[in-house]
Amino acid sequence: MIQRDPGAAQKFLREARTAARVRHQNIVDVVDFGYLPDGRPYFVMELLEGQSLADLVAAGPLPPGDVVMIARQLA
Repeated sequence: MIQRDPGAAQKFLREARTAARVRHQNIVDVVDFGYLPDGRPYFVMELLEGQSLADLVAAGPLPPGDVVMIARQLA
């Protein structure tokens, strides 16, 4: 478990801190991070409404224009 491995917990929070500094319309914001009273690290991300890319792809083939638009956003 991550709370039993100080190195893993530090890496987790370092990555949360880095993600919190990134601001882009296609990246979910990290709004808080730290340790819970029991020692477990946490981070809080904004809640987004909508369909996941996995669900969109699982629903069936996408029109080529949609694929290009999504690929540009991912890049």
